Amino acid sequence: MEIRFSVGVKMKILVLITFFHAAIGVDDILNGQQLSNRLKEIKRGVGVDHMQEVYNNITFNTKTDDGNELLQKIRTSISSSLSELKKSLDIVAEKVLEEEATFSKTSSLPQCCRSSASYQYDPKFRKEVDFGTACVIKSSLAGNEALYPPAQIGVTMQNKYENNKNILWQHYSTIEGTSIIYPATNWTKCSDFDPRWRPEFSATASPRPKDIVIVIASTQSMKAPSGVLNKHKLTVAKEAAHSVINTLNPNDRVSAISFNSVFKSEAGCYSDTLAFATKQNIKKVKEFVSLVPDSNINDQNFENALTAAFSYFKSSNNDSVSERDQLILFVTDGEKTHGRDPVEVIRDENMKLQNRVVVFTYLLGPGSSDNAKNQLREMAQQIKSNTSYGAFRNGQYLYLESLKTLAIDMSTFYLHLRKPSADPIYTVPYVDPFSGIGLMTSMCRQVSITNGFNGVACTDVKVSELLKDVEYFEEGNSSYAFMIDKTGRTIVHPLLPDPTYLETDPVLVDITTLERSPGSDSIMSNIKSGLPGNKTLLTYFTIPRGNLINDGTSFRIVNATFYWSPVENTDFSICIVLGDEIHSKISESNFPISSDDLKNCFMYHNRSLSADNFLDCRFNSRRVTLERTSIKFTPSAFVYPFQYTDKEETAVDIGNYKRFFTSTLAENPGFQESVRPDVWATYELDKFWKRTKSSHLAWRYVGTKSGVMRAYPGVSLEKTYDHKKRAWFRQTVAHPETMFVTPPYDDAWGSGILISLEHTIYKRNSKQVTAVVGTDFPLQYFSWFIEQVYPSCFSKYRCIIIEDIQEPALANALIKRGVLHKQECQDIAANKERRSFRVTMLTGHQGGLGFTETEDEFEIRPIPETNIFIIRQKISSSLSIDCSCDEQIVPNARECGKCDCLCYNTISYQFCLNVYNVFSSFPCSASVPDTSGRSEPDDFTGLNTCFNPKCHEKQDKTECFSEAECGWCEFTDEGSELTPKCCRLKEDCSFGKTKSTNRDTCAVPNSPGSKNNPSDSTSSSDTTGPLVGGLAALAAILVTLAVVGAVYCIRRHKLCDARYKDNDPYIDACHVDDGTGSGVFENDGMSCSSSSESSNYMRANPYQHPVPENNYTNTTFNHE
Repeated sequence: MEIRFSVGVKMKILVLITFFHAAIGVDDILNGQQLSNRLKEIKRGVGVDHMQEVYNNITFNTKTDDGNELLQKIRTSISSSLSELKKSLDIVAEKVLEEEATFSKTSSLPQCCRSSASYQYDPKFRKEVDFGTACVIKSSLAGNEALYPPAQIGVTMQNKYENNKNILWQHYSTIEGTSIIYPATNWTKCSDFDPRWRPEFSATASPRPKDIVIVIASTQSMKAPSGVLNKHKLTVAKEAAHSVINTLNPNDRVSAISFNSVFKSEAGCYSDTLAFATKQNIKKVKEFVSLVPDSNINDQNFENALTAAFSYFKSSNNDSVSERDQLILFVTDGEKTHGRDPVEVIRDENMKLQNRVVVFTYLLGPGSSDNAKNQLREMAQQIKSNTSYGAFRNGQYLYLESLKTLAIDMSTFYLHLRKPSADPIYTVPYVDPFSGIGLMTSMCRQVSITNGFNGVACTDVKVSELLKDVEYFEEGNSSYAFMIDKTGRTIVHPLLPDPTYLETDPVLVDITTLERSPGSDSIMSNIKSGLPGNKTLLTYFTIPRGNLINDGTSFRIVNATFYWSPVENTDFSICIVLGDEIHSKISESNFPISSDDLKNCFMYHNRSLSADNFLDCRFNSRRVTLERTSIKFTPSAFVYPFQYTDKEETAVDIGNYKRFFTSTLAENPGFQESVRPDVWATYELDKFWKRTKSSHLAWRYVGTKSGVMRAYPGVSLEKTYDHKKRAWFRQTVAHPETMFVTPPYDDAWGSGILISLEHTIYKRNSKQVTAVVGTDFPLQYFSWFIEQVYPSCFSKYRCIIIEDIQEPALANALIKRGVLHKQECQDIAANKERRSFRVTMLTGHQGGLGFTETEDEFEIRPIPETNIFIIRQKISSSLSIDCSCDEQIVPNARECGKCDCLCYNTISYQFCLNVYNVFSSFPCSASVPDTSGRSEPDDFTGLNTCFNPKCHEKQDKTECFSEAECGWCEFTDEGSELTPKCCRLKEDCSFGKTKSTNRDTCAVPNSPGSKNNPSDSTSSSDTTGPLVGGLAALAAILVTLAVVGAVYCIRRHKLCDARYKDNDPYIDACHVDDGTGSGVFENDGMSCSSSSESSNYMRANPYQHPVPENNYTNTTFNHE
């Protein structure tokens, strides 16, 4: 059995519950099977066994597609999408040529930098746009004679969009600095916008990758006025250098040096190596340029500067230089004063490089001497170069009396390298800086008119939409797909963050950083070369376990086959990986569903878009119905996921959904073929749950691998909620055939502190996961439940049920005895090697360790068929603490030291070469962003409670906690202690605190001056049904809330400590303290609010509500 621990003093806690009481007798040995058996009762009662039996009786047909056929389908789909994009692009280019006579200095179109009442928010563009028109923009650096593209080009773009909704922004930009963009919108940062500075413009105008060294003089004369307001020459030169760097993309390489009598360069690898123009390297080179100092030295040693510049081309990897443009951009305001003739230096240095390097020179006036002009002109023309060493190309020489145009003159250097072409180019994926669309790529092409090159036309598309068949590829338990370009750069891979939610440009890694299985090197080389093929080998599969920072990653070894092939007419190649297993799907034609079940099987969660007569009631601060389960879909449930995510659903959509699921003949409105059978199959749980009502449970749910989510009672969910991306789902899937018990969490659906029990469901006659069934129940109930099973935990022993532990001394003792092990993995996106922990029982001790085996310090027993352990300590015992972890630092910000903590080490990474050290640990699974959202408060007007908990009749905590909807009120919202205390609905007393509007809720009902009139005195349900699993007697729940987190929160008036500033962008629950006050609440760095009105201290609950994934019956690999 395997489970994760965290180690160290006052650090991350996942302690489920701690018990300490006086009473009852003591068991000699803890028996983990006892608790396992009781959890099995709940598992059966919530319908896990029933659901498995349903799937066991469904007919599954074996899929006949092999890997080559599946690969071909993906290739065909992507090729078709790219072909349609190219057609749209070519039509726009033809329209430019057709309309060249109508370009003008003014435009009837709206300006892109002005707001308009016609702009409406669109979820696809994530901005306010106007689909009825295009807009135009003109760079502040464009000349007075610059012409706007005509409105007819915008009309053409609009027509193309209406015929192909995969398209995002369409834009045409001219070499004069004007642009037309469709749809119209209000851009930000317009003053800094010039289309000629955009990487997609430069890469299209001159597609070959570029190696550039920028050389800037830093002399006394460069402090002279530039002719630009309040700026001297060096300042303008720096800004121009920044503009050059902005035009580069990650295929390009760059460096910069400054000089006077000596030269200076950035430290580290930047001192002698051309750095790929990644986000990190661009930032570093720009910082160096910005910090070039003013100087009082007026000597200029061109020889030193040029020799240093040429050295970059010699020391950098030049394996592919024949396919690269190599340039020196030389900026000065005078001639050389020391050193050899610069023209001879260029000759001698360039001949060592076969005359590959082109030199551009920029002489900054005014008042430069003729000698300086002649010298820089001859440098650009390389007049003394020897062609016997190779042909050389003339560069460009510019003398500028006014420096107002220096930035645009330098940054458009690529126009002098241009070779005419109508072929499209695909940009390196980037995050659009002007909207929140996520990762996208642009297909662009040059456009020429009668007078020659005029500009660049582009069509943008979301990477996740274009490559949806790669991103959502899934067959059985062991499969994935990825895409790379010819350089080996990874475009899409399951170990990289979801491109839809990226907010900054991603780390662009070579595929060998992610694919490290022995024997995979030859596969990756073949894929890079553009050759098709397939090969079978033992493959490391990375298994997500939940929240990456706390849970880490697991690995499996599976015999799998790689199938790969290039995408036609592109530089891209696709690979799919299939584990050695039989794949099957439900036979819809043989599905055993009755006409009545067919009629009743579907109620969409968003009931505002459909009419029904189901009775509503109030349950755990939510408007629900007990008459139906609600259904919601993930994007992966749709053939075209973005038809769901990028548009607002309408009543027409829901009507089409309902007809499809309640009939065998209706037209499919866009669902994957596996979705309808899963809706039908999971309806069996709808009937099962309604037969076993219980007010002691919060929610019951089932999620399927196909993307179907069914919840009871029926409740509305946020559209962004995707159960397949939630931590509870990932953890349950990582523990197949296990009753997975989550740590306590605050329920995002309003039920307070909950614990969940979840279990996987398999396809018939296989070990392939197809669904996950689960239920949530109050922390108080779990406490009572443990008391019934282990009464010895309430006498002279202290018991802890854990899935992760905060006890540093205990953890150290486990490490000492060889059962607690650290595991590390490389989080490539964060550049961190993360450390988590596993405990594995020693050979011969699978049943745990007793007191005699731990020197009478503690006893630890695994709970069979679960993910949890129970630990028992004598109250009088104490363990030494050799090392502790700083409670002020969350794991995401804690660097590893001598103590064993949840922490990280920085990955060894060669920034200039964009290469990782891959010889340490294996890659982590990708972090998953929170997509659950949080619902707006429901309208309870006129609603009764679904059950009648009669909270106001409960006289003490024990009675109060016998109902899931009741909470024990102890404090006002301001923190004042209540006298008397009382039992009320949780929504009236969240986490033991009253609302500000009802601070006297504990006053005797209907007494003089009391505002309180028990809100739970009426119900829309006659009785409270039996507890699932037959555990109906909850009259004496013993929950020492002074020991668990709820009261910890109440006393401190907050659930998470706001001092944690280094927030983890991936949300997790705020977990429970051990009650001593020594622990801290953490949600992996996500700061939590301390609202006095409600428990909305987190935006979402990562554990709530399940679905399937993989069955891991193959070898489990735990990398040490």
